[in-house]
Amino acid sequence: MRYQLIALVVAASLGLVDRSQQPFDPKVRAKLEESFAAYRSLEALHIKVSWSARYTGSMSRDDIPLPGPDTLELRMQRPNKIYLEASSKSGERPSKYLIVSDGTNLWHWRSVPNTYTQVPAPPTLKELAKALPDNAIGTYDGSTWTVDNILEWDALVLDDDPIKEMIQSGLAASLSSERIGNELVDVIRLRGSESPSVPISTDMTYHLSGVSHLVRECRLLVRGKDPDNGRDFTADLRGVYDLINAKPDFTIADFQFTPPRGARLVKGK
Repeated sequence: MRYQLIALVVAASLGLVDRSQQPFDPKVRAKLEESFAAYRSLEALHIKVSWSARYTGSMSRDDIPLPGPDTLELRMQRPNKIYLEASSKSGERPSKYLIVSDGTNLWHWRSVPNTYTQVPAPPTLKELAKALPDNAIGTYDGSTWTVDNILEWDALVLDDDPIKEMIQSGLAASLSSERIGNELVDVIRLRGSESPSVPISTDMTYHLSGVSHLVRECRLLVRGKDPDNGRDFTADLRGVYDLINAKPDFTIADFQFTPPRGARLVKGK
């Protein structure tokens, strides 16, 4: 099952959510629906995202990993062009993968084991996932595969209902606004409270542009006591959007795929 939103992925996977919390705030639901509708109405998009993490206490990236790749670049142009490059520093060695559609062909490449597939490009973005390997969105370091949760990929390509999953998550939600520079930003907070069995809390914050309604920053703060030794810990994960362009001027070169040196073509779907 794919989780569309980072907070749900991390909180649910760690068992931090008390599902008996208050009903999901309808104002937050409306704002999330507005944001996902904005993504799905885009004719083109170019983003670059970088994640960082700070840990205190005994926790590390092995305990609370980033929800997605360390760095991500995504270019999209309807009806069926896409360029997605993701890299990760986790695991035994750094790794990277590419998904590229130039409108005619669709490629998927992994740095480990340096192989790629090539199949005809589907006519629309919504059909891309079915043409790709089942584990296309994820990191493989040679021994371990880890799914990546990329909000924009889910919003643009998949047909899942992210709002339904958020409501069912049990996370407490709130909505506020703040001004960053000349822009008014909507701030959505999603919180998973401590429970008697799990003395850990999560606090996920999304900054949404008040103009485009697209995500411009994410932060996940996890705090609590290590169940093994009782010591306090924190994990502060931040995703910064270094580039957001909803009206990019793409050229043919933006959706080209050149096999990396030594890459081997393997059979696709």
